[in-house]
Formats: sequence, structure tokens, C-alpha cells
Amino acid sequence: MIEGGFELSHKLKEDSLISSYEVKIEGKGYHLVAFKPPLDEKTREALLEIGEKLKRITHPNLASLVDIHQEGDKVYLIYEKTRGMPLKERFKLLAPFNPSVAVDTAIAIGEALSALHKAGLVHGDLHPENVLQTPEAHIKVLNAGIFIPFQEYIKKSDFSSLMLRAPYTAPEIAGGSPPSPQTDIYSLGAILFEALTGSPPFEGPDPLAIVVKQNNEPAPSPRKLNPGIPRALEGVVLKALQKDLDKRYSTIDEMLEDLKEIREALRYGYSLNWSPMDGESKIGRPRIEEKREKPFIRSAVFIIWSLIGLALIFLFLYAFLGLGVPQEVVVPDLTRKSLDEARTLLQQNGLRLGDILERENEEIPAGYIISTQPPAGSLVRKGRKIDIIVSTGAPYVVVPDLRSLDEERAKKLLSDLGLAVGDVSYVADENIPFGEVVSQSPPPNSRVAKGTMVNLKVSSGPPIELTPPSTPSPPSEGEKKSATVRFVVPDKVESHRITIEVEDAEGVHTVYDNVHKPGDLIDQEVEGVGAEVTIRVYIDENLVKEEVLK
Repeated sequence: MIEGGFELSHKLKEDSLISSYEVKIEGKGYHLVAFKPPLDEKTREALLEIGEKLKRITHPNLASLVDIHQEGDKVYLIYEKTRGMPLKERFKLLAPFNPSVAVDTAIAIGEALSALHKAGLVHGDLHPENVLQTPEAHIKVLNAGIFIPFQEYIKKSDFSSLMLRAPYTAPEIAGGSPPSPQTDIYSLGAILFEALTGSPPFEGPDPLAIVVKQNNEPAPSPRKLNPGIPRALEGVVLKALQKDLDKRYSTIDEMLEDLKEIREALRYGYSLNWSPMDGESKIGRPRIEEKREKPFIRSAVFIIWSLIGLALIFLFLYAFLGLGVPQEVVVPDLTRKSLDEARTLLQQNGLRLGDILERENEEIPAGYIISTQPPAGSLVRKGRKIDIIVSTGAPYVVVPDLRSLDEERAKKLLSDLGLAVGDVSYVADENIPFGEVVSQSPPPNSRVAKGTMVNLKVSSGPPIELTPPSTPSPPSEGEKKSATVRFVVPDKVESHRITIEVEDAEGVHTVYDNVHKPGDLIDQEVEGVGAEVTIRVYIDENLVKEEVLK
């Protein structure tokens, strides 16, 4: 028996958030989820509200919540018994999947998400460990919605839990946004990426490195890793992984529509040379209902294509005989022009404005044109559309959260992102270990241009006491002044070099220089001559204390 009066068969899973068991209730098998973190009243109420909504959802791809059991400050969720292999294990064994298998898997997960979203819920913790494939090859999505009350706890959970979730967590979550249908879409995009390539879109040695990549690097091309992926399917993955919410799928049903169209095309051999990443993705895309030819319309189709062929032959002869030679014009140079200027120049030259693409550029201000396609000076047919590339300004990066990182690691992370280390100053802090970052400027999650300087304040450990005599002498050029420097050598490394320097009327001189182990007590009297005496304390050549005696 375990807490709650359930007959325990065996433990299925355990991490920093939950323990999952197979249990028997009145002789019938179920799965039970017990939460580890202490549940305050607000969390319990949120969990119970989510549970009541989940109980009302019935979907073949969602693990069904059977009951909610509350006992004091504990809540237990009781699910239907589901056997199968986690998708993560299948990835390790079989990925990359065949495109058809990957699409079928994504559709099954997407339909489960659609049912959740229509019920006013989001999953909030979708990753391959929370998706099972049963022995009958059915997909079951687990633990839907139940982690939403624990978002802050998840951010502080153990390393393995964060590494499990980080590659599939939308970048806006790290910035403090709550889970939403679009964060579920991002998670599904990351799972589909891994199904097609064998690895998540962003990887790193620790969760912070993954989050930094998610915020600052575009999603890699799945087709570069697996050339067998159709262009349309790559487009679905990349659209789901967009950092800009306006460019990501707005609803899971919109994503499912594209996935189902790809599934039909894979089954019947239709063209997949289109992409939802294009500005007008459905224009020119052969529609499914148009592709299913019926015998009784084949004759009509033949007649139509024959007429089209005759018309093309007529147009060719017309042009060949010189009766309709198309007029050609030169593409004007639109570099550094605004959109309005470009539109006017194109019209004056008998051309039209085509697609508008955006690209970062350090030299051309945001909103002005970098180049055209075809390029300036090209000879093109009059009336043609000209695509333009518009500058979004200098490349920007998101400043990472450096707090609680040691100084060297913080500096390396800034350098890796193309940011510069600014002023580094030391401040006393009893709660933050020596050498770790206390604060930074600009603050975390700021968007700044590459090369921006980030200033750091680093902990020097507990305050250093500098105590002057109880009866100080009046200011005098020849008068001696003394004080006692007292502090405990901080930990962090095996030893620290402690240096005390005095600047007075006679110049700058070192009065103490020694190597100490962590925990050693420094209790050193120092003195200087003159109206002002400056005392400086260094730990490993870093200035951590400066005070003037007057």
C-alpha cells in the first residue's frame, strides 16, 4: 500500500516533480500520479480545476483521467492503465523515422492537443517522454495540463528534469510567459524535428545553453540533416518552431491541416514542392480534392488541357512572328530606399512589388532595402514582380540570465553570444557565494545589438569589516591613521591570494600579501600617513573593498 490507500503494483517513473505508479483499485489496474512538491491551497485548487476539465475529455490519443483523489494537502490523479514505449526510446532505437511514420505520429499528437485546446486547456509539458506508443501502435499523450501549476518549480528543478524538458520548451516560456496553445505547437514541432532527424532542433551541455540557442539562433534546417524530408514537411516543422508568435502556427488545427495534406500527398504520390513558410503557402499548392480524379471527368480534363495546349502554341507563334514581342526593362537599384520609394520606382519602370523578405544587416538601417531579386541591372520582362530584401537593422541577441553563474562562465557565455564584458565590480553579499554574479546590466532577456557591453556585479562573499580606531585623530598631513581589516576567506577554490594595499601621503604600498585556505580568518591592522588614507583589499587580484580614512 502507498499513501492514499492504493494497492501498489510497482513504480513506473520518478523525477523531481512526480512519482508514477501502477496501482490496483478494487482489483482493477490503473496508473496513479503523485506530486512531490508541497501543494499549497492555490496549487491544489488549480490542479483540481484542471483535473475536472480533463475528466470530461475523451479522446483516443489522450490518456484518460479517471478520478482525482485528495487527501489533506496531497492530490493524486488516477489514469487509465496504458502500456507502451515512450517516444524518446523509439527515437533512440529507430530515428530518423520514415516521413510517413513521422507525419502519422505528429497528427496523432496534434489531434490530442486539439481536443485539449478546445476544452480550454493546454498540455504545458509536451516532450517525448510524455508520449507513449502502445503495443497496438496507438499514440497516447500523457500528463496533459497537470504541470501548469508547477511552472516556477520546474524552472528550479534538478538538472536531469530540466535537460529532459529544455529542448522542447518554447523560448517564450524561459522569458516568463505562461504555457499556451502556441507553446504546445512549438513542442510538437521540436518532437517532429527529432522524429525526422534523430535529434532535437537545439542541443547543449546544460539547460541554459539550450535556452540561449533557442532565443538567439534560427531553427536548423531538417533537410540539411536528412535530405529525404520533403520540402513541405520541413516547412511545417520550421513554422511550428518560429520564435515570433505571429509567424508560428496560430492554432494546432492549422498545423494539422497542413500535416494531413502532406499525409495524403505521401500516400498518393502528389507534389510536396511547397512550403507553409512561403508567404502565400496555399496558392499554387495542388489541393487534395482536385487531385482525386474521377473517371467521368477525365474526358473533360483532356479537352481542357488540349485547348490550353492550342492556346500556348498560338501565343508562341504570335511572339515568334514578331507580332507580340514582350517589352523588357531594367531592374532599378533600390538599395537604401524605403518601401514607398521602391514601390514608386518600380511602377515608373513598369514593374511590380513582389515578396518582401527581412534580413539583419549592420550597415543598412531597419526598414530600408538591402537588395532585390532579380538584382539591380537585370533585364526582365515588363510587368514582372520584383522581390525585395528589407533590413531589420543590426543583429540582435537576447541577454542571458547570468545571475548565480561564476564570473568566468558568465564571461565565456557573453563572448559566445557576441556580447562584450563591461565593468566588473565586486559587492559583498552574504547569500551568494564568492565569485558568482549578483546582478547585471542590461538585465536578463533584454534584446541588444551584438557587441553591447554587459556590466557585472560579482559577489565578494560576506562583508569585509574595516574598523578604524574608536578615537580617530584629527586630519593632519603627518598624522598616522590605522584600521583593522577583518573577514573570513571565502570558499569556491582550494586557496585565495589575499592582498591589502595602502595609498597615503607617502605613495602606494602593499602591507599584506599571502595565500589562504577557505575559512581562514584575516585580522590585520594596517596604517598610513596623511590627511587621507585609502585602504584596498584584493582577493585573487580582484578589488573587493576600498575605503578612505579621513
